[in-house]
Amino acid sequence: MTAAAFAVLVVGMVDDASAQRRAGWRMYGTSLPWFYNQGVRQQLKIDDNAYNTLNKTYVQYWTPYNQAVTALPADLEEQQRQQKIAAAYGTFNTGFNKAAAQVFVDPDVRNRYNQLQLQYQGYGAFNDPAVQARLKLNDEQRVAFNKYYTDWNTQMNTYAGEYATNPATVTKAWPDTWKQTRERINTTLTPDQRKTWTEMTGDPYDFPADVYFDDGGRDGGTRGQERREERREERRENPPPPAKNPR
Repeated sequence: MTAAAFAVLVVGMVDDASAQRRAGWRMYGTSLPWFYNQGVRQQLKIDDNAYNTLNKTYVQYWTPYNQAVTALPADLEEQQRQQKIAAAYGTFNTGFNKAAAQVFVDPDVRNRYNQLQLQYQGYGAFNDPAVQARLKLNDEQRVAFNKYYTDWNTQMNTYAGEYATNPATVTKAWPDTWKQTRERINTTLTPDQRKTWTEMTGDPYDFPADVYFDDGGRDGGTRGQERREERREERRENPPPPAKNPR
């Protein structure tokens, strides 16, 4: 993506990103998508044209999702809050996945996209009725995953606050959190379910912390650095006109 194109795309996201930071972390909580990660782009063979198409659609569906979540009353009961968030996420997910299917036309690449999307969601993937049905989760397992997800959200909100001021600290702690997530998933599932889950998720991918917490607008973090580099490149390509000599 050219620096100019990226700059134009990001301008419309600033207000939504600020609202996200005030509200804390949530699934699909940043204005930059998880497939922005260069490792993911390489695995999915996402070139600049494909990325631009996916990103515009992501913003199209993410914006109302973000607005719906940030507008929830502070005194709403937690169960109702989660239901409303799940409904908003379902709308986002359905719309975006339809667009993604038009980009990932290669069956193998499309399958890998689905695998990485499930991995990215962590415990949140087990809130999906389709995932629950395919794994044939029992009531005890659903309760366990719901607790894990609640605890995970609390931890992620803590990380989001810390990342805003000290991304290095979160980046250092993140691998252990990611490892614990995988271990809990595996110990909660039966051997047969683990086999099915492995088929659903494919080879493990270690998503870095910045995929979850860096919206590209703050001074620290990988994406923030990339943004600054792109702005510098844009200034080199389009230097300001020379100042007129005063008369």
